[in-house]
Amino acid sequence: MPNFGQMIGDSARDIAAGQELIVPGFWQIRLRRGRPWIPAKTFWTASEPGNPGNVRDRWPPLVIAAEILGEFASPLEVFGAPERRPLQPLITSDARLSITQHYRYLVALGRYKMQHEGWDPRALVDLTRVAPLF
Repeated sequence: MPNFGQMIGDSARDIAAGQELIVPGFWQIRLRRGRPWIPAKTFWTASEPGNPGNVRDRWPPLVIAAEILGEFASPLEVFGAPERRPLQPLITSDARLSITQHYRYLVALGRYKMQHEGWDPRALVDLTRVAPLF
């Protein structure tokens, strides 16, 4: 059985090994299996996440923060989601959107659906309310 010092050392090693996996970028995630893809963003910030007026004065000077549907969230929610994929630029015959523009469009669409259609990306699917397939 490992002693306390070995467990702390193993934990620190695991944390240090996993830090390189949390990177800035634009993502699509599913908060639950079978739910729709929603936009997420991870980024470096010098201020307290969610409070841009409070600039950090301690080490580390930059921390990674996250947004899910335009609202601040923990980066672990993005990287711990059951499914995650990188967001791609949207290129169709009618429009060309960069990754940033595509992210903003998906956030605006998600907020509209939440306000006007009662859509909740975190809710479980109620199969009694779904229309039959055939």
